[in-house]
Order: sequence, then structure tokens, then C-alpha cells
Amino acid sequence: AMELLAAENVLVRREGVGTFVSTFRTGGYWNRFQPFDTVEASERYDIRRFISLDEVPAPLEATGALGLPPEAVMIHIVRHMIRLAPEGGETIMSVDELYLRPDVFRGLNEAMLLARFLPSDSLYKFYDREFGVVVTRQKCAVSCEDLAGDLARRLQVPEPMRVLRLDRISYAFASEPVEYRIYRSRAESARLIFDLN
Repeated sequence: AMELLAAENVLVRREGVGTFVSTFRTGGYWNRFQPFDTVEASERYDIRRFISLDEVPAPLEATGALGLPPEAVMIHIVRHMIRLAPEGGETIMSVDELYLRPDVFRGLNEAMLLARFLPSDSLYKFYDREFGVVVTRQKCAVSCEDLAGDLARRLQVPEPMRVLRLDRISYAFASEPVEYRIYRSRAESARLIFDLN
């Protein structure tokens, strides 16, 4: 049982110290689920900016992935990862669009997010600290997409913007699906990274 829990990243073993339950709170910025890197050897972005947080009827792919009825209302977050130019301009490097189960993230609203999300946080560290939700694994699918028209306006990005799109379902303990995320990164500057075990 311990081996299975360690294989599912529920437990972490530290040689000479012991076995511990996985947590993002004790691991600093730890984010082993980062799927994208830059083509050149540079930071992916300089700042993260939350664009919106609201409750919306979720698309079918999100409700289906999280086991909710069609048109269920979910927490919807959009944020931009931005690179700053030396001369002062900004470039949106990627756009995160998240759908969260409201029964798991009770009380999450824009005011709470802005007040309690720390500069050193990843979203998973925030989930862990504020809601006791620890993401242990993910299921991902990758495609290419052109952002234009209504979609570009909704995400508040310049158009057209060609992106690598990663759709992923995040699971917590007991394989409970808690988050459906669409991560879009500029195709000309991103590369997908992964480790197959």
C-alpha cells in the first residue's frame, strides 16, 4: 500500500528522514506539473496577472472531465503570464483558463484570490493552503490553436495569437478530479517538456 501511494505521489519518501504526505505548502514553489519551457534559455515570464474570476456555465469538456452535469456552473479563472521588455513593453507569453469545482473550492471569489494569493504561490500551493486540495496527478492532451475573434476577446489577448494548447485534468487524493485547465502558450516561443516513466 505504501508503494502504491508513493507511486501516485500521495506520499514522499526522504531517505534517512521518513515518509510524508505530499504537500505544496512544505515544498516552496514546487510545481512538478509545469508542462512548458521556452525555446531559448530564458525565464518563461516575469509576472502573472489575474484577468478575471467569475462563475459561469462550463463547457462540456470541463463538466465531463470533472464528472459534473452539462452546463454546471463552475468557478472560471483567466490569468496571463507576461514577459516584460527592457524598453517597457509587455508580451503575453501564455494564457491560463481554469474551471474549478465549486463544491471543492467553496468561498473562492475574486476578492479572496487577490487578498490571499501570495507572490511566491503557485496555484497548487494556494489550493493546498486555502482549501486542503493537493493535486497528485494529471491527464493531458496537446493541440495547436489560433486565438482570434470572440475567443481572443474573451481571453483579452491580441489576435491572431497562435498557441500550443494543453488541456489537462488535475486530480487530488483518491483520484478526485478538481480542476480542468486550458493552458495556452505562444507557439513560436514554447516547447512542451515531459518525463515518461
